[in-house]
Amino acid sequence: MTAKTSIITEYSLVEFIYQTYMKQDFPRNELKPLASIRSLWEQGRYDCFQMREEGNLVGYAFFVKQTKADKNSYLLDYLAIVPEYRDRGYGSLFLQQLSWSFADAYCIVVEVEDPDEAEHEEARQQMQRRLSFYLRGGYRKTQVTARVFGVFYRVLEAPSGSFHPDEEIREIYASLYRSMLPSAVYKAFVKLT
Repeated sequence: MTAKTSIITEYSLVEFIYQTYMKQDFPRNELKPLASIRSLWEQGRYDCFQMREEGNLVGYAFFVKQTKADKNSYLLDYLAIVPEYRDRGYGSLFLQQLSWSFADAYCIVVEVEDPDEAEHEEARQQMQRRLSFYLRGGYRKTQVTARVFGVFYRVLEAPSGSFHPDEEIREIYASLYRSMLPSAVYKAFVKLT
């Protein structure tokens, strides 16, 4: 495997990935409007990465960034391996390479659909596989859960230096969402437990 990860520097590639892959890879209720992604990108608050092998797109990862008191915190917004490269170890490699890209990170939080809230067994198994994928990659399960726009999530913390107490994770996660959404929208659609 010779796949390498790099930051995306051209917004047109972000748009291409959104239109070509993200619309198929993520349920509609979990997909931000492209205009919201563009706005965050133009504010310098959306870091996008690609993994390529022999020029071919293997995977992508998009992060929301917030800087407070010279500390950068991130929310992993989207991560996927393109269909033809799935189940071949690229996801684990991508997580590892992404961790090297965040030397400046104070904290990285990840939301994973909560298997306990699945509507049927097949969905529960898929959600459990996603959760296990991150846990195998060294991510820490926190006691923070959330319901965002009707989707139930467990909040994980990526290994980026030392781990933070759950109460701080809760505040970082809430702060990232408050920075992206108008106050009324946040109050109506983001619930943390």
